[in-house]
Amino acid sequence: MHKFLLISGGVIVIGGLSITGLGMSPLLLAQEDPDRRGINLEPINLQPITSDRRVALVIGNANYTMGASLRNPINDANDMAAAFEELAFHRVILATDASLSTMENALEAFYQELRQGSVGVFYYAGHGLQSEGENYLVPVDANISVEQDIRSETLALDKVLGRMEAAGNDMNVIILDACRDNPFARSWRSGQRGLAGVDAPQGLVIAYATAPGDVAADGAGRNGTYTAALLQRLGTPGEHVLTLFNRVSNDVAIATNNRQIPYMTSARVGEFAFNPTEAAVDIAPSDPLSPTPLETTPPPHRPAEPQTLVTLRHEPTMLSSNAAKALLIENDFYDRRLNPGGQGIEHRYEPQVLNDTVVVFDATTSLMWQHGGSPQPMTFQGAEWYIHQLNTDRFAGFSDWRLPTLAEAMSLMEPQAYNNYHISPRFEQQAAPFMWTSDYAEDGQIWMLYFYDGLLDTEGEAFNAWVRAVR
Repeated sequence: MHKFLLISGGVIVIGGLSITGLGMSPLLLAQEDPDRRGINLEPINLQPITSDRRVALVIGNANYTMGASLRNPINDANDMAAAFEELAFHRVILATDASLSTMENALEAFYQELRQGSVGVFYYAGHGLQSEGENYLVPVDANISVEQDIRSETLALDKVLGRMEAAGNDMNVIILDACRDNPFARSWRSGQRGLAGVDAPQGLVIAYATAPGDVAADGAGRNGTYTAALLQRLGTPGEHVLTLFNRVSNDVAIATNNRQIPYMTSARVGEFAFNPTEAAVDIAPSDPLSPTPLETTPPPHRPAEPQTLVTLRHEPTMLSSNAAKALLIENDFYDRRLNPGGQGIEHRYEPQVLNDTVVVFDATTSLMWQHGGSPQPMTFQGAEWYIHQLNTDRFAGFSDWRLPTLAEAMSLMEPQAYNNYHISPRFEQQAAPFMWTSDYAEDGQIWMLYFYDGLLDTEGEAFNAWVRAVR
């Protein structure tokens, strides 16, 4: 049995596990009944974290006894652990090429630290896989011959989540650079790729290196593509954790020419930054993220062929419930309740990189959209202010961004659900799972789109929803 000793200012290494001490003196979808709307959810406010004690568990697995070895996870784990130390984390627990027993012992040590009121960060790089909708992190000694071996041979992500919930601390962050292709599943009946999406409980952020069901690049340099981008952002002073992960997602999309789009889910997270100070911390390794060469993007808003051009009204207006339903039917827009047979517009989406920012141009409607969305849900007044800031900052090089009208927003709704969202995977789907439009109903409430259940509805201005800007 391993024994753990936490000391201040030193490192203990036991069976590939090290623990260091520095001696210091969640966006979840709102879970509601989609057919019982009209009751506003409690507003989501960013609350201060009560503890400044931060701990991290970092695991990197590369040299597997079964399955393909990986190039980067050991470097990824070592560099992330060093980064957390540079950022003055109170404890950093590091395990590399860990067996299942080492991973479980490390998780128990992490749990004991969380119980002291710490903010917890769990980072994993290595093979990860899904089975029957659950995610599993693979130790280097895993002996997986059939899919039924998974539960006894791997560390379930649910076990990590359970330890975090039992600790009762303010906030936790899970970072999974574990979406490499599954080398064990060639003969499995399910044949599922990547990891499954998980809804984050309150106070938790889960950041994935790529979208659920996709696989991430191991990276050609020192680090995996996602971790390289993350390391370059971690030291940014005062940057909220959700904003940081959105920017990392943007960096990875640019570096991979949109072949890898990271994914994040969160629920009511507090005011947390990896670097809460006002001074930048230089923690990026010497091998920076190298973008994939991109062809020069064509001019935005170039006209489409006349026979496919769809004209949508751009000015906000009042739409009664009957008018909104008529709009759906007239344009053949999909809505699970009001027009379930709608097929929508046959889009011609073209992701582009403008001023180092990913946007999605639709050649059918001649509209340009944010690839992602606002870093967090906000009131309608907050949404208007967010649009103002995009224009002040000349987001992607433009200053004419706005909230979409109902028709424009409904044009994004897909009859088919991709990764549980009724919106094209060309967009960062989780970035705006339910979002504001600029149109309002006869009772003064604002029309909204719910992409996770394919519904149109209204909410009051005090409701919190995401923004996906258009121009």
